[in-house]
Amino acid sequence: MHPAISSWAGYPFMINYVERLMYAPTIDEAWKALTDRLQELGVPYAHYALARVLDSHAERLCTDVITLSNLEPELQDRLSDPEYVATAPTVRWLHEHSGIITWDWVRERQARGLLTSAEEQAFTSLAQSGFQAGYAIGMAGIAPRLNGGIAIYGPRGMTQDEMDRIWRRHGREIVALVGLAHMRFASLPSNLALDQLTPRQREALEWVSHGKSSQEIARIMQLSPATVEKHLRLARQALGVRTTAQAVILAMARNQIFIGDRKPPQTALPLLQLV
Repeated sequence: MHPAISSWAGYPFMINYVERLMYAPTIDEAWKALTDRLQELGVPYAHYALARVLDSHAERLCTDVITLSNLEPELQDRLSDPEYVATAPTVRWLHEHSGIITWDWVRERQARGLLTSAEEQAFTSLAQSGFQAGYAIGMAGIAPRLNGGIAIYGPRGMTQDEMDRIWRRHGREIVALVGLAHMRFASLPSNLALDQLTPRQREALEWVSHGKSSQEIARIMQLSPATVEKHLRLARQALGVRTTAQAVILAMARNQIFIGDRKPPQTALPLLQLV
């Protein structure tokens, strides 16, 4: 589905970005580390989405969706529009697969008459913005309860053949960094998620997960039982759930509890010094 990938030509430089990703304390900083390296490799644009999903015998619950992009705001809005998400061929493929496809895969399906009119319109709308070349990397199945994928684009006007040459030289590094970033994003709460719960609400939910009653939590937190109940009620409201059990499950799935202070280490020991 994609051109052969050469050896890791940029390995020494990649280590710097691996370290940045490993120690990034926020999703925004991890995203900056990834896109900085992609730009150095000649891939200036990327659009990424991650969904945390809980599957059960009863139903599938999408607990959190994180979208990251360095495209222009207008184009970001278009790519995030539900109608576009439902019809864009590469987006639909990313939702269901892991692996790699290029824009030529879409063009081949278009030439064979395998795209619906809505899919053709979605694909054409992006090309009309000047983007003629791209890759989509699907990461479904890399980690439990996570679905994600990234679309990367060459500069406006770049042909797919030109981008394939970049891929043959740097594709292996791109895949490795994108996979590492995906895992790092999954381990961090979104900025919005962090703002949803106060420190007291998070603490109360954490004690509930340990099996503590409201009376026990009140003694531990040195609060009245009524105040503990208020914190739990507000946590349920913030998360949009009915029961405290649901609140605990959802908060854990979104990495909103048991997160400590999330301070990065003061110094990151270069990997070469560990040898």
